[in-house]
Amino acid sequence: MNQMTYRILLAALLVCGGAASAWAQDRAEEARKYLVRGMAAVEAAKSDDELADAAEEFRKATDAAPELAAGRYNLGAVQAKMGKPKEAIESYKRYLSVAPRAPDAGRVRDEIIKLEYLAEKKEKVESRSGQWIDGEGNVFNVKAEGGKLLIQGQPLRSRNNIDYNDYMIFNFGGLGDVGREKLTLRLALRGNRLAGTWEMPSDKVYPSDVCVLPAEKNEVEGDIDDANRRMVLRLMRARYKVVQVEPALFGSRTCQEVSVIQTRPVPMVLEGPLPKGVLRSVGVDSAGDMVIFRIQKDSAEDRAGLKDGDAVVAIDGADVSKLTYREKILKLRGQPGITAQVHVKGRPAPVALTYTDVSTWK
Repeated sequence: MNQMTYRILLAALLVCGGAASAWAQDRAEEARKYLVRGMAAVEAAKSDDELADAAEEFRKATDAAPELAAGRYNLGAVQAKMGKPKEAIESYKRYLSVAPRAPDAGRVRDEIIKLEYLAEKKEKVESRSGQWIDGEGNVFNVKAEGGKLLIQGQPLRSRNNIDYNDYMIFNFGGLGDVGREKLTLRLALRGNRLAGTWEMPSDKVYPSDVCVLPAEKNEVEGDIDDANRRMVLRLMRARYKVVQVEPALFGSRTCQEVSVIQTRPVPMVLEGPLPKGVLRSVGVDSAGDMVIFRIQKDSAEDRAGLKDGDAVVAIDGADVSKLTYREKILKLRGQPGITAQVHVKGRPAPVALTYTDVSTWK
Protein backbone atom coordinates (compact mmCIF):
# COMPACT_ATOMS: atom_id res chain seq x y z
CA MET A 1 0.00 0.00 0.00
CA ASN A 2 1.52 3.36 -0.96
CA GLN A 3 1.84 6.36 1.36
CA MET A 4 -1.05 8.27 -0.22
CA THR A 5 -3.40 5.33 0.38
CA TYR A 6 -2.38 5.29 4.03
CA ARG A 7 -3.12 9.00 4.38
CA ILE A 8 -6.60 8.61 2.90
CA LEU A 9 -7.39 5.67 5.16
CA LEU A 10 -6.03 7.36 8.27
CA ALA A 11 -7.96 10.52 7.50
CA ALA A 12 -11.17 8.50 7.35
CA LEU A 13 -10.37 6.82 10.64
CA LEU A 14 -9.67 10.09 12.42
CA VAL A 15 -12.83 11.77 11.10
CA CYS A 16 -14.95 8.87 12.31
CA GLY A 17 -13.21 9.00 15.65
CA GLY A 18 -14.50 12.53 16.09
CA ALA A 19 -18.04 11.49 15.22
CA ALA A 20 -18.17 8.64 17.72
CA SER A 21 -20.85 8.44 20.40
CA ALA A 22 -19.97 9.15 24.05
CA TRP A 23 -17.95 6.44 25.71
CA ALA A 24 -18.49 5.16 29.19
CA GLN A 25 -15.67 6.73 31.23
CA ASP A 26 -14.37 3.45 32.62
CA ARG A 27 -13.84 2.03 29.11
CA ALA A 28 -12.98 5.13 27.12
CA GLU A 29 -9.25 5.10 27.74
CA GLU A 30 -8.86 1.39 26.96
CA ALA A 31 -10.85 1.66 23.72
CA ARG A 32 -8.93 4.78 22.68
CA LYS A 33 -5.66 2.93 23.27
CA TYR A 34 -6.69 0.17 20.87
CA LEU A 35 -7.86 2.72 18.29
CA VAL A 36 -4.48 4.45 18.32
CA ARG A 37 -2.67 1.10 18.20
CA GLY A 38 -4.79 0.16 15.18
CA MET A 39 -3.83 3.38 13.40
CA ALA A 40 -0.17 2.64 14.13
CA ALA A 41 -0.60 -0.81 12.61
CA VAL A 42 -2.12 0.76 9.48
CA GLU A 43 0.86 3.10 9.17
CA ALA A 44 3.31 0.21 9.58
CA ALA A 45 1.66 -2.03 6.98
CA LYS A 46 3.44 -2.11 3.63
CA SER A 47 0.56 -3.77 1.77
CA ASP A 48 -3.13 -4.53 2.16
CA ASP A 49 -2.23 -8.08 3.20
CA GLU A 50 -0.40 -6.75 6.28
CA LEU A 51 -3.45 -5.07 7.81
CA ALA A 52 -4.41 -8.07 9.97
CA ASP A 53 -2.74 -6.52 13.04
CA ALA A 54 -4.73 -3.32 12.56
CA ALA A 55 -7.97 -5.29 12.28
CA GLU A 56 -7.17 -7.09 15.53
CA GLU A 57 -6.56 -3.81 17.39
CA PHE A 58 -9.79 -2.26 16.11
CA ARG A 59 -11.64 -5.43 17.09
CA LYS A 60 -10.27 -5.08 20.62
CA ALA A 61 -11.51 -1.49 20.66
CA THR A 62 -15.04 -2.61 19.80
CA ASP A 63 -14.86 -5.34 22.45
CA ALA A 64 -13.86 -2.76 25.06
CA ALA A 65 -16.63 -0.37 23.99
CA PRO A 66 -19.31 -2.02 21.78
CA GLU A 67 -21.03 1.34 21.30
CA LEU A 68 -17.83 2.84 19.85
CA ALA A 69 -18.80 3.89 16.32
CA ALA A 70 -15.23 4.76 15.31
CA GLY A 71 -14.05 1.25 16.14
CA ARG A 72 -16.81 -0.30 14.02
CA TYR A 73 -16.06 1.96 11.07
CA ASN A 74 -12.29 1.52 11.28
CA LEU A 75 -12.62 -2.25 11.46
CA GLY A 76 -14.87 -2.26 8.38
CA ALA A 77 -12.48 0.00 6.44
CA VAL A 78 -9.52 -2.27 7.16
CA GLN A 79 -11.47 -5.44 6.36
CA ALA A 80 -12.50 -3.95 3.02
CA LYS A 81 -8.85 -3.17 2.21
CA MET A 82 -7.91 -6.75 3.16
CA GLY A 83 -10.32 -8.15 0.58
CA LYS A 84 -12.83 -9.44 3.14
CA PRO A 85 -16.10 -7.93 1.89
CA LYS A 86 -18.47 -10.04 4.01
CA GLU A 87 -16.69 -9.11 7.23
CA ALA A 88 -16.52 -5.44 6.19
CA ILE A 89 -20.26 -5.39 5.47
CA GLU A 90 -21.01 -6.70 8.96
CA SER A 91 -18.74 -4.09 10.58
CA TYR A 92 -20.27 -1.24 8.57
CA LYS A 93 -23.80 -2.38 9.43
CA ARG A 94 -22.90 -2.37 13.12
CA TYR A 95 -21.42 1.09 12.67
CA LEU A 96 -24.73 2.33 11.24
CA SER A 97 -26.68 0.67 14.07
CA VAL A 98 -24.53 2.55 16.60
CA ALA A 99 -24.47 5.85 14.67
CA PRO A 100 -27.53 5.86 12.34
CA ARG A 101 -27.38 9.66 11.94
CA ALA A 102 -23.65 9.93 11.33
CA PRO A 103 -22.77 12.52 8.63
CA ASP A 104 -21.30 9.79 6.43
CA ALA A 105 -24.17 7.30 6.90
CA GLY A 106 -25.30 7.62 3.27
CA ARG A 107 -21.80 7.07 1.94
CA VAL A 108 -21.34 4.01 4.17
CA ARG A 109 -24.62 2.54 2.88
CA ASP A 110 -23.32 2.99 -0.67
CA GLU A 111 -20.08 1.31 0.37
CA ILE A 112 -22.07 -1.66 1.67
CA ILE A 113 -23.76 -2.02 -1.73
CA LYS A 114 -20.36 -2.05 -3.43
CA LEU A 115 -19.05 -4.61 -0.96
CA GLU A 116 -22.07 -6.84 -1.54
CA TYR A 117 -21.18 -6.91 -5.23
CA LEU A 118 -17.55 -7.74 -4.41
CA ALA A 119 -18.65 -10.45 -1.97
CA GLU A 120 -20.77 -12.10 -4.67
CA LYS A 121 -17.87 -11.94 -7.10
CA LYS A 122 -15.45 -13.39 -4.55
CA GLU A 123 -17.86 -16.20 -3.67
CA LYS A 124 -18.16 -17.06 -7.36
CA VAL A 125 -14.37 -17.24 -7.69
CA GLU A 126 -13.94 -19.34 -4.54
CA SER A 127 -16.67 -21.74 -5.66
CA ARG A 128 -14.28 -22.90 -8.39
CA SER A 129 -11.78 -24.23 -5.87
CA GLY A 130 -11.86 -27.94 -5.11
CA GLN A 131 -11.33 -31.18 -6.98
CA TRP A 132 -12.32 -31.49 -10.64
CA ILE A 133 -12.43 -34.59 -12.82
CA ASP A 134 -11.55 -35.12 -16.48
CA GLY A 135 -13.15 -37.44 -19.01
CA GLU A 136 -11.04 -40.41 -17.96
CA GLY A 137 -11.51 -40.14 -14.22
CA ASN A 138 -8.29 -38.31 -13.35
CA VAL A 139 -8.85 -35.93 -10.43
CA PHE A 140 -7.22 -32.49 -10.34
CA ASN A 141 -6.90 -30.01 -7.48
CA VAL A 142 -8.05 -26.53 -8.49
CA LYS A 143 -7.22 -23.44 -6.44
CA ALA A 144 -8.98 -20.23 -7.44
CA GLU A 145 -7.72 -16.91 -6.14
CA GLY A 146 -8.70 -13.57 -7.62
CA GLY A 147 -8.37 -13.81 -11.38
CA LYS A 148 -6.06 -16.81 -11.31
CA LEU A 149 -6.46 -20.59 -11.33
CA LEU A 150 -3.84 -23.14 -10.27
CA ILE A 151 -4.62 -26.68 -11.47
CA GLN A 152 -2.52 -29.66 -10.41
CA GLY A 153 -2.91 -33.39 -10.81
CA GLN A 154 -1.33 -36.70 -11.64
CA PRO A 155 -3.02 -38.21 -14.69
CA LEU A 156 -3.05 -41.99 -14.59
CA ARG A 157 -0.69 -43.87 -16.86
CA SER A 158 -2.68 -45.60 -19.58
CA ARG A 159 -2.13 -46.92 -23.08
CA ASN A 160 -2.92 -44.88 -26.17
CA ASN A 161 -4.30 -41.95 -24.20
CA ILE A 162 -3.70 -39.04 -26.53
CA ASP A 163 -4.55 -36.47 -23.86
CA TYR A 164 -1.65 -37.43 -21.64
CA ASN A 165 0.34 -40.15 -23.38
CA ASP A 166 1.36 -38.70 -26.71
CA TYR A 167 4.21 -40.99 -27.56
CA MET A 168 4.92 -43.50 -30.31
CA ILE A 169 6.83 -46.48 -28.89
CA PHE A 170 8.83 -48.62 -31.30
CA ASN A 171 10.44 -51.73 -29.83
CA PHE A 172 10.29 -55.49 -29.97
CA GLY A 173 8.02 -55.54 -26.95
CA GLY A 174 5.29 -53.55 -28.64
CA LEU A 175 3.42 -50.69 -27.01
CA GLY A 176 4.11 -50.21 -23.33
CA ASP A 177 2.26 -48.14 -20.77
CA VAL A 178 3.57 -44.61 -20.95
CA GLY A 179 2.53 -41.44 -19.18
CA ARG A 180 3.36 -38.12 -17.61
CA GLU A 181 2.82 -37.12 -14.00
CA LYS A 182 2.43 -33.92 -12.00
CA LEU A 183 0.63 -31.83 -14.57
CA THR A 184 0.47 -28.17 -13.47
CA LEU A 185 -1.53 -25.41 -15.15
CA ARG A 186 -1.29 -21.72 -14.23
CA LEU A 187 -4.15 -19.77 -15.76
CA ALA A 188 -5.35 -16.18 -15.78
CA LEU A 189 -9.09 -15.57 -16.01
CA ARG A 190 -10.58 -12.75 -18.10
CA GLY A 191 -14.35 -13.02 -18.03
CA ASN A 192 -14.93 -16.64 -19.02
CA ARG A 193 -11.68 -16.92 -20.97
CA LEU A 194 -8.67 -18.80 -19.62
CA ALA A 195 -5.08 -18.45 -20.79
CA GLY A 196 -1.70 -19.35 -19.37
CA THR A 197 0.86 -22.12 -19.30
CA TRP A 198 1.07 -25.79 -18.38
CA GLU A 199 4.11 -27.81 -17.45
CA MET A 200 5.31 -31.31 -16.57
CA PRO A 201 8.67 -32.49 -15.25
CA SER A 202 10.84 -34.97 -17.14
CA ASP A 203 9.56 -38.52 -16.94
CA LYS A 204 10.69 -42.03 -17.80
CA VAL A 205 8.89 -44.06 -20.45
CA TYR A 206 7.28 -47.25 -19.24
CA PRO A 207 7.68 -50.17 -19.03
CA SER A 208 11.48 -50.22 -19.12
CA ASP A 209 12.30 -46.72 -17.82
CA VAL A 210 15.14 -46.58 -20.32
CA CYS A 211 14.12 -43.50 -22.29
CA VAL A 212 13.40 -40.20 -20.57
CA LEU A 213 10.97 -37.63 -21.90
CA PRO A 214 12.16 -34.05 -21.36
CA ALA A 215 10.41 -31.58 -19.09
CA GLU A 216 7.72 -29.79 -21.05
CA LYS A 217 6.16 -26.33 -20.79
CA ASN A 218 3.81 -24.71 -23.26
CA GLU A 219 0.72 -22.56 -23.70
CA VAL A 220 -2.87 -23.37 -22.77
CA GLU A 221 -6.13 -21.56 -23.42
CA GLY A 222 -9.79 -22.29 -22.93
CA ASP A 223 -13.09 -21.31 -21.37
CA ILE A 224 -14.90 -21.84 -18.08
CA ASP A 225 -18.67 -22.34 -17.89
CA ASP A 226 -19.71 -21.73 -14.27
CA ALA A 227 -23.37 -22.53 -14.94
CA ASN A 228 -22.51 -26.05 -16.13
CA ARG A 229 -19.42 -26.39 -13.90
CA ARG A 230 -17.17 -27.18 -16.81
CA MET A 231 -13.75 -26.12 -18.12
CA VAL A 232 -12.70 -26.77 -21.71
CA LEU A 233 -8.95 -26.33 -22.20
CA ARG A 234 -6.63 -26.69 -25.18
CA LEU A 235 -3.04 -27.58 -24.34
CA MET A 236 -0.27 -27.20 -26.90
CA ARG A 237 1.45 -30.57 -26.59
CA ALA A 238 4.41 -32.28 -28.13
CA ARG A 239 4.08 -35.73 -29.67
CA TYR A 240 7.18 -37.84 -29.22
CA LYS A 241 8.82 -40.63 -31.10
CA VAL A 242 10.50 -42.94 -28.61
CA VAL A 243 12.64 -45.83 -29.81
CA GLN A 244 13.69 -48.45 -27.27
CA VAL A 245 15.81 -51.32 -28.54
CA GLU A 246 15.84 -54.79 -27.00
CA PRO A 247 18.80 -57.14 -27.48
CA ALA A 248 18.16 -60.33 -29.44
CA LEU A 249 19.01 -62.65 -26.53
CA PHE A 250 20.48 -61.24 -23.36
CA GLY A 251 21.21 -57.81 -22.00
CA SER A 252 19.21 -54.72 -21.23
CA ARG A 253 17.07 -52.44 -23.30
CA THR A 254 18.68 -49.28 -24.57
CA CYS A 255 17.18 -45.95 -25.56
CA GLN A 256 17.91 -45.12 -29.17
CA GLU A 257 15.81 -42.02 -29.77
CA VAL A 258 13.54 -39.47 -28.11
CA SER A 259 12.39 -36.77 -30.52
CA VAL A 260 9.47 -34.40 -31.04
CA ILE A 261 7.55 -35.24 -34.20
CA GLN A 262 4.63 -32.84 -33.79
CA THR A 263 3.22 -30.06 -31.60
CA ARG A 264 -0.54 -29.61 -31.68
CA PRO A 265 -3.48 -28.56 -29.46
CA VAL A 266 -4.89 -31.33 -27.27
CA PRO A 267 -8.30 -30.95 -25.57
CA MET A 268 -8.74 -31.33 -21.83
CA VAL A 269 -12.22 -31.12 -20.30
CA LEU A 270 -12.72 -30.80 -16.54
CA GLU A 271 -15.97 -30.90 -14.56
CA GLY A 272 -16.39 -29.89 -10.94
CA PRO A 273 -15.89 -29.12 -8.22
CA LEU A 274 -16.67 -32.61 -6.98
CA PRO A 275 -18.58 -33.11 -3.72
CA LYS A 276 -16.21 -32.94 -0.74
CA GLY A 277 -17.38 -36.23 0.73
CA VAL A 278 -15.58 -39.50 -0.08
CA LEU A 279 -16.27 -43.14 0.79
CA ARG A 280 -13.07 -43.47 2.73
CA SER A 281 -12.70 -47.27 2.69
CA VAL A 282 -13.74 -47.91 -0.90
CA GLY A 283 -11.31 -47.58 -3.79
CA VAL A 284 -10.48 -48.67 -7.31
CA ASP A 285 -7.49 -51.01 -7.62
CA SER A 286 -4.95 -51.22 -10.44
CA ALA A 287 -7.17 -53.68 -12.31
CA GLY A 288 -10.08 -51.22 -12.24
CA ASP A 289 -12.10 -53.19 -9.68
CA MET A 290 -13.79 -51.55 -6.70
CA VAL A 291 -12.64 -52.98 -3.38
CA ILE A 292 -12.70 -52.33 0.35
CA PHE A 293 -9.36 -51.11 1.69
CA ARG A 294 -7.70 -49.15 4.51
CA ILE A 295 -10.29 -50.16 7.10
CA GLN A 296 -9.84 -48.25 10.34
CA LYS A 297 -10.35 -49.85 13.72
CA ASP A 298 -13.84 -49.35 15.19
CA SER A 299 -15.09 -47.80 11.93
CA ALA A 300 -18.47 -48.72 10.42
CA GLU A 301 -16.65 -51.01 8.01
CA ASP A 302 -14.77 -52.70 10.84
CA ARG A 303 -17.92 -53.18 12.92
CA ALA A 304 -19.69 -54.65 9.88
CA GLY A 305 -16.96 -57.26 9.54
CA LEU A 306 -15.61 -56.02 6.21
CA LYS A 307 -12.04 -56.89 5.27
CA ASP A 308 -9.41 -55.24 3.10
CA GLY A 309 -9.73 -56.64 -0.41
CA ASP A 310 -13.46 -57.42 -0.21
CA ALA A 311 -14.98 -56.90 -3.66
CA VAL A 312 -17.62 -54.17 -4.03
CA VAL A 313 -20.33 -55.25 -6.47
CA ALA A 314 -22.80 -52.36 -6.22
CA ILE A 315 -23.27 -48.90 -4.71
CA ASP A 316 -26.82 -47.66 -4.17
CA GLY A 317 -28.06 -50.42 -6.45
CA ALA A 318 -25.74 -49.59 -9.37
CA ASP A 319 -23.71 -52.56 -10.65
CA VAL A 320 -20.15 -51.18 -10.51
CA SER A 321 -18.85 -53.77 -12.99
CA LYS A 322 -20.77 -51.92 -15.70
CA LEU A 323 -19.32 -48.52 -14.82
CA THR A 324 -16.39 -46.83 -16.51
CA TYR A 325 -13.39 -45.86 -14.39
CA ARG A 326 -14.64 -42.26 -14.32
CA GLU A 327 -18.13 -43.34 -13.23
CA LYS A 328 -16.60 -45.42 -10.44
CA ILE A 329 -14.62 -42.44 -9.17
CA LEU A 330 -17.80 -40.34 -9.18
CA LYS A 331 -19.61 -43.05 -7.19
CA LEU A 332 -17.03 -42.58 -4.45
CA ARG A 333 -17.96 -38.90 -4.05
CA GLY A 334 -20.96 -37.41 -2.27
CA GLN A 335 -21.98 -34.72 0.17
CA PRO A 336 -20.38 -35.19 3.62
CA GLY A 337 -22.75 -36.90 6.04
CA ILE A 338 -24.80 -38.66 3.36
CA THR A 339 -24.79 -42.48 3.43
CA ALA A 340 -24.41 -44.91 0.55
CA GLN A 341 -25.59 -48.52 0.43
CA VAL A 342 -22.50 -50.55 -0.46
CA HIS A 343 -23.01 -54.15 -1.57
CA VAL A 344 -20.01 -56.40 -0.93
CA LYS A 345 -19.55 -59.77 -2.64
CA GLY A 346 -20.62 -62.67 -0.44
CA ARG A 347 -22.80 -60.60 1.89
CA PRO A 348 -26.61 -60.84 1.71
CA ALA A 349 -27.29 -57.23 2.71
CA PRO A 350 -25.64 -53.91 1.87
CA VAL A 351 -23.58 -51.94 4.38
CA ALA A 352 -24.40 -48.27 5.00
CA LEU A 353 -21.20 -46.21 4.66
CA THR A 354 -20.98 -42.46 5.17
CA TYR A 355 -19.29 -39.96 2.89
CA THR A 356 -16.70 -38.12 4.99
CA ASP A 357 -15.17 -34.72 4.28
CA VAL A 358 -11.76 -35.32 2.74
CA SER A 359 -10.41 -32.16 4.40
CA THR A 360 -10.86 -33.79 7.83
CA TRP A 361 -8.77 -36.84 7.01
CA LYS A 362 -5.56 -37.34 8.96
